[in-house]
Amino acid sequence: MNRLSDFQGHPVEQLFLEVQMGQVLGASIVWQSAYSDSVTTTEKMIWTGTGDYVYPVTAQQLDVASDDNNDTQVIYISGLDANWNEVSETITLTGTTSVQTVNSYIRVNRAHNMGMIDLQGEVTGLNGLDAIFQIDSEMQKTSIASYSVPAGKTAYLFQGNASTDKLDGVDFKFQIRQFGQRFIVEEHFGLYQSAYEASRPFMPIPAKSDLKVVGKSSQSTVPVTAQFGLLLLDDDQWKNG
Repeated sequence: MNRLSDFQGHPVEQLFLEVQMGQVLGASIVWQSAYSDSVTTTEKMIWTGTGDYVYPVTAQQLDVASDDNNDTQVIYISGLDANWNEVSETITLTGTTSVQTVNSYIRVNRAHNMGMIDLQGEVTGLNGLDAIFQIDSEMQKTSIASYSVPAGKTAYLFQGNASTDKLDGVDFKFQIRQFGQRFIVEEHFGLYQSAYEASRPFMPIPAKSDLKVVGKSSQSTVPVTAQFGLLLLDDDQWKNG
């Protein structure tokens, strides 16, 4: 039985482990996981927000606050600046009073609680009037089926899955938008009280692309999950060497 391997003959599972251990130069693994209990008959991204997600057009400093005044934890934010380069920082919450980030973000790919105490409320980062990220108190991190590829990198999709609860039917779409273009549907599937898993042979997604999973239910409001995995490689290291 033939098994997928890297150019040195290592099994892919070993390659993934080596990447996670920091032994592969210019490589990292991204795993985006999302849960939403508010998917309705109107199509929306799978994330913790109640409405659809709005991608920012310009990079701005974010106003970050909790809806619980007792939250004073340290929050880690990782995203992309105006040039789509990776930037990150930590901020300290001051409850319901907004704290402004030092960096300006056009995308946020991940944020999570770095404190020793659980968040009691929901933390929101606003780019203007739109929520660019939300941290749910149950997850203590962002829960969103979206990722934006940094400048100078290529993402290789290797796995994705989605699921619905018993007696629930949901129509899913996996979509990709390359820079300066519009979203196109790479995969469209329906689920009824079941799970679906797709394995992709490292489908390449170029720098500055957005990818997301959206869903629409056949009835009022249903809970769903969606996840996908990416191998992220530096173009300078892997395409010019």
